[in-house]
Amino acid sequence: MHENVVSGLVRRRRELALEADTVRAQYEALLADVAALDRSILLFNPDADIAAVAPLSFTRKEDWAKRGAIARAILSALRGITEPMPAPDIVALLCEDRSLAIGALAPKLALRRVNRSLSRLRDNGAVESRASAGGQYLEWEIAR
Repeated sequence: MHENVVSGLVRRRRELALEADTVRAQYEALLADVAALDRSILLFNPDADIAAVAPLSFTRKEDWAKRGAIARAILSALRGITEPMPAPDIVALLCEDRSLAIGALAPKLALRRVNRSLSRLRDNGAVESRASAGGQYLEWEIAR
């Protein structure tokens, strides 16, 4: 039995070694490109301080909600209403509760996140939806 385990581990090691070689080759190619750019910069400006050129840094955008926060905010908002509410109105209510300007948050992204969260809540039985009078959006309320 352990022959199968060993052969599987050996196969996985070979796959990872291949991937490491590929990544190493890509890394070396990138370093060669950086060196070529350094030479080009020095060709046009021999006094340039290449060491002072800092690489770009990755900064993650601050998200307006952490995991589960949208669902909790939606449930809290829906508990405070008497009539079913369409998703765009829920987005506006959440932005108002969080003191966010809708312009500061991409409205389509916010609506998509709220709709996704509402769908999950409906699948879990926490909220219910029905067609609105206008027919464009579903209206949502707490499941009774």
